[in-house]
Amino acid sequence: MFYFLSKSALQFGKHTAAVSPTHKLFSFHLSPSTITLRFFISTLENPSELSFAASYLISKLGFSPESALSASKHLNFKTPEKPDSVIHIFKHYGFSQVQTFKLVKKYPRVLSCNPEKTLLPKLEFFHSKGVSNKDIAHILCTYPQILVRSLENCITLNFNFLSNLLQSNDKTIAAAKRYSPILYHTADRFLKPCVDILEEYRVPKKHIASLVHRWPRSVMMSPNHLRRIVGEVRKMGCDPLKPQFTTAVMVMSLLSESGWERRLGLYKSWGWSEEDVLAAFIKEPWCMMTSDDKIMAVMDFLVNNMDCEPSFIAKKPYLLKPGLKTTFIPRASVVHFLLSERLIEKKPNLVTLFLCSEKMFLEKFVYRFEEAPQLLKLYAAALSSAHRLFSFQHSPSIITLRFFISTLENPNKQSFAASYLIIKFGFSPESALSASKHLNFKTPDNPDLVIHMFQHYGLSQEQIFKLVKKFPRVLSCKPEKTLLPKLKFFHSKGMSGNDIAHILCAHPCILNRSLENQIILNFNFLVSLLESNDRTITAVRRYSPILYHKTDIYLKPCVDILEEYGVPQKHIATLVYRSPRSVMMSPNHLRRIVETVREIGCDPLKPHFTTAVMVMGLLSKSGWERRLGVYKSWGWSEEDVLAAFIKEPWCMMTSDDKIMAVMDFLVNNMDCEPSFIAKKPYLLKPGLKTTFIPRASVVHFLLSERLIEKKPNLVTLFLCSEKMFLEKFVYRFEEAPQLLKLYNEKLNLSKMRVAGKDKYC
Repeated sequence: MFYFLSKSALQFGKHTAAVSPTHKLFSFHLSPSTITLRFFISTLENPSELSFAASYLISKLGFSPESALSASKHLNFKTPEKPDSVIHIFKHYGFSQVQTFKLVKKYPRVLSCNPEKTLLPKLEFFHSKGVSNKDIAHILCTYPQILVRSLENCITLNFNFLSNLLQSNDKTIAAAKRYSPILYHTADRFLKPCVDILEEYRVPKKHIASLVHRWPRSVMMSPNHLRRIVGEVRKMGCDPLKPQFTTAVMVMSLLSESGWERRLGLYKSWGWSEEDVLAAFIKEPWCMMTSDDKIMAVMDFLVNNMDCEPSFIAKKPYLLKPGLKTTFIPRASVVHFLLSERLIEKKPNLVTLFLCSEKMFLEKFVYRFEEAPQLLKLYAAALSSAHRLFSFQHSPSIITLRFFISTLENPNKQSFAASYLIIKFGFSPESALSASKHLNFKTPDNPDLVIHMFQHYGLSQEQIFKLVKKFPRVLSCKPEKTLLPKLKFFHSKGMSGNDIAHILCAHPCILNRSLENQIILNFNFLVSLLESNDRTITAVRRYSPILYHKTDIYLKPCVDILEEYGVPQKHIATLVYRSPRSVMMSPNHLRRIVETVREIGCDPLKPHFTTAVMVMGLLSKSGWERRLGVYKSWGWSEEDVLAAFIKEPWCMMTSDDKIMAVMDFLVNNMDCEPSFIAKKPYLLKPGLKTTFIPRASVVHFLLSERLIEKKPNLVTLFLCSEKMFLEKFVYRFEEAPQLLKLYNEKLNLSKMRVAGKDKYC
């Protein structure tokens, strides 16, 4: 009997629903397992199974039950006073909720510390040394164990030793931020012996201080290990009196043997010998810390685009230091222009070109060529272009680099439009060439006006980029004749800049449609149906193509079909408002859906009819079959599923995970029969963590304290409004004032972490 329609006839992409923020417990389990859910509920039913400390970690800080149990083994508090005081102290010192959570997550034992005796003196010490609240939070969140070290015998001694070495509290704070354990281990274990070894090898104190300030981790290793590294660096030929010596020590302490061998192989692939690599390392130790991708890209650039011999680079390894997009490409573009215009006769010295300061480069290669005022613009454009292009490719391929440089060397090889897309919007060369085939501008005037117009109407740079990326042809539109009238029309109808940006970024092709013969007609048709400009704007935001296609192709015929089947106009309006995509499909396809929904037994006069049409329009056949299987696994028959669908069509749009979790909750924790849920499918609608678990916790408490004799009606319990729930199950029990606190704790489990997405809301 059930005839399901595939969605092949739908004209547009898949619908995506908004998802609400997660609560703390389940933000760590985007699809919480049934075991985790049962564990959580069992602790509500039998709170004695959890220690007070574990319960505190769950309710106050959002620990998962498993990690709370593990952490609570090392905690000895049985009342909230001490941990609350600890949290209050951190809050007083500027810690955010997230930072406090992070600190406790790393080191739960901090909650058992004596706030006044153990924590406060250390926080006051840091403050007295000029450590800001932000820096204190950074240091302690990175390594909270510092808080259990002796203030007098460890932290103060370490800080003073560092301050004496670096001759500055600010530098000491910076070093502690870079490697917080430097305050944890007593100075005579790592720090002092390592400094002594460097002094023993005659490394100047200012170089040691620079090493500790820049890379404190280098002096926080086994002294014997450091001695081996220092000896090895000296054997290579590094002079302990030069600054490169401590840099070499730092690099050798960070680089694994396999990392060294890999870099060695890369340089050898460019013709360097092992002696060349060692000589380069002595001159510029950081050449062995440069990433493999950058080594290959810069060597390719210098050898194949700047005609540089690999042996020359081996002698000048500092040439590997500048950035491709910040130095090499922009400066090379200027030099290529100067050579092509014969403003200079030969390529300049590469060390001068790429290693001089920005100020010197501009004076030497830009400002002095007054006959070429476009040079500065070219440099700025190339700088912006390289930054945009390679910000999308952290490791740009050699092919892409060569392509990009070739366009700088031979600008005539590509159209102005392609160059504009690369420089202004960071298009890849390939996509710029493809898009430029449909663009006809040869100067920046028209596209610049288009961009300016979008900016005037409140579109951000990112939104303009997104719009142009989707629809490059917009840059060839006439700003005054094609774009401005449409933007003015949207504005006149009450659309904000944010609304306009959202609609055009979603479907920029709208700008190519006729204002009089299409956009206005579509908008007015929607207004007449929805009886409101605001509701029309919302519908357009939800599905922008509704303004793109003529009303007589999809919109009007689909509305006519619904009216033909006797669907009340107010229900049609609700459907168009909530899910405009549902009336933007082939009319024949919609007719088949409507007929199927009616055959199932849905009444066209009821609001559920249009909801069922919406669901059937969105759900694929495989999706329907999968949901059917999930419900059958709980003992529902196919007839039960269809009956539930008629009562609550959204039950077939609920995710598989949520169906399983809610069914498990209701059946195994609330003693509810699956057949009862089949008759009340709207019970599947509330969120686990926003409704089921908080309200269940209150009911379990009321039952355990014998304040009520039996479980309340589940529909009343879980589907009543928040106000009614509080009045019926919380406020009236004056003998249990802790009820409201219990409810709020369970309800607010996610206040610490709200960034994730969850299927359960």
